[in-house]
Amino acid sequence: MAMDELSWRPLDESDHEPVLATLSAWSRGRDFHALLPRLFFAHFSDTSLIVEDAEGNLAGFIITFVSQTQLRTGYVHFVWVSPQLRRQGLARQLYERVFVLLRDRGCRRVEAVTIPENSASLAFHERMGFTAKGRGGSPFEAPVVTDHAGPGQHRVVLEREL
Repeated sequence: MAMDELSWRPLDESDHEPVLATLSAWSRGRDFHALLPRLFFAHFSDTSLIVEDAEGNLAGFIITFVSQTQLRTGYVHFVWVSPQLRRQGLARQLYERVFVLLRDRGCRRVEAVTIPENSASLAFHERMGFTAKGRGGSPFEAPVVTDHAGPGQHRVVLEREL
């Protein structure tokens, strides 16, 4: 897959099952239905993007939305890049393009969440200008929001001004 042969478009509800099937293949059988229910594909398509190669194969995608309670805040729910295209700037391009979409909808900041042990995600978000909210450091040196995803499920909450 060559970066210059990729096409970009808004995510669509019809992408739901093909995206989940590809994610499962990329992750050796992991089921992503709980993390990516159809509603994200149906209701957040105007702020989410999918990238495909010349044959229509998934290269990457990002799902974002505008907060309903903090109208000037966008939220990155999920981003994934094909293993063959990692470290080539596609994730950065996905983020930069949704930053524009979120700004156009009045957002002035964006948030994302990751697990403390995901050092690659933490390093990527830091390079993208995100800072971690939370207190103290985890064993992985990231400030965490304790019990963010439930009891004992600490998360790193990241934020960035747009």
